[in-house]
Amino acid sequence: MRRLDGRWLLAALLASFVSTGSPVRAGDEILYIETAEVLTGTGKSIEGGKIVVKNGKITEVGADVRRPRFSKRIDARDRVVTPGFVVPWSHVGLPPAGRRRGGDRGLQVGTRPGGSPKAELIINPTAQEIFLGSGITSIALFSPGTNTGFRGRAVVITPKGRLAKDLVIQDTVAAEMVVAAHPTWRKKIGDVVERHEKKQDEAKKSGKKKKGKASPTEEVLTGKRPLIVQLQVAGSNRSAAASWVALDDVLPLKDMNVSILETGHVQAMADELKRVGARVLTYPVLVTAHRTRYAVNRAAALEKEKVPYAFILPSDSVGGATQLRDAAIEMIRTGCSEEKVLAALTSEAAKAIGMEKKLGSIAKGRRADLLFFDGPPFVPTTSLSSVWVAGEEVELMPIAQREDS
Repeated sequence: MRRLDGRWLLAALLASFVSTGSPVRAGDEILYIETAEVLTGTGKSIEGGKIVVKNGKITEVGADVRRPRFSKRIDARDRVVTPGFVVPWSHVGLPPAGRRRGGDRGLQVGTRPGGSPKAELIINPTAQEIFLGSGITSIALFSPGTNTGFRGRAVVITPKGRLAKDLVIQDTVAAEMVVAAHPTWRKKIGDVVERHEKKQDEAKKSGKKKKGKASPTEEVLTGKRPLIVQLQVAGSNRSAAASWVALDDVLPLKDMNVSILETGHVQAMADELKRVGARVLTYPVLVTAHRTRYAVNRAAALEKEKVPYAFILPSDSVGGATQLRDAAIEMIRTGCSEEKVLAALTSEAAKAIGMEKKLGSIAKGRRADLLFFDGPPFVPTTSLSSVWVAGEEVELMPIAQREDS
């Protein structure tokens, strides 16, 4: 057996996977899934829910859905089914800034011209098993870097398959921005906004609709493309507040779909976040309050203030994937509601990257990315028994085989 580092040994902590039956393949076959309960990811619970899947997508869901003719019945009446977990922001597996490739973190990818990462190959089967075995069925990868301003767009992948055609769910989705409070940054972004507003004014005066596709920047400024914002680059709460003022000054935030990446105690700015309709991408970990040893659940504070939030990995690594559900359970134990935590892992995460019509919920038209649990998903003794990606049950290797990979 090849010696593995501590990151891969975390895989041994995963529960063994019990299949809901023989592995199911996506295709023309219609699948009729009977469950104990369906948790849709949007706050709705369907006891005795039935799900119909065709061509990898959900076509019907409900308690009274009839079995279609010639469909294959999947008996999961002892299982609770949720959407697959969505990671709305990550650099995992991407090469560091200034390098074309990287890669000891499990995913091998390249960077396309224009700053959008393009998945090429998953080279470590163990990493693949860990993501899927942790319930993660889609990940938004952003290009790493240190430059401020708009810095590229994300590609959403599924950690299943080998080649880009199998991995990529959608290319160039949400954009990313790093904010700096200094005047040079304000002028740079302000000029971009001014040019956009000038074009809009000219179009209104002429009465002609703009021909051709809108640019990514125009899509961001009009809310058609989500924006993930990193507020602080200096590492202090004061810096975050100054960055927010700069951001609010130069961008029409109320017209945009904005998510703030947690880099401090962003919940302290709850009123400002609500004013512009922003959500927060936060780490599901407890932190200490400023100048104290008191533990703070930032997600619970956001929930109390009615600010929407989504979870990113507890640590941006393959090992962080194994910690995700346990971390979510800890968030519930320390103040969050189960409903909001599931949404943070699914529907809110999908909204943050503009993929809510494809991912993150169990509803008609969504990809059939499904998790089957042998009990309530946020009870520590519950096991994840089966994982489906696009209507296909994933054949997860036994833990011993994962260690040999």
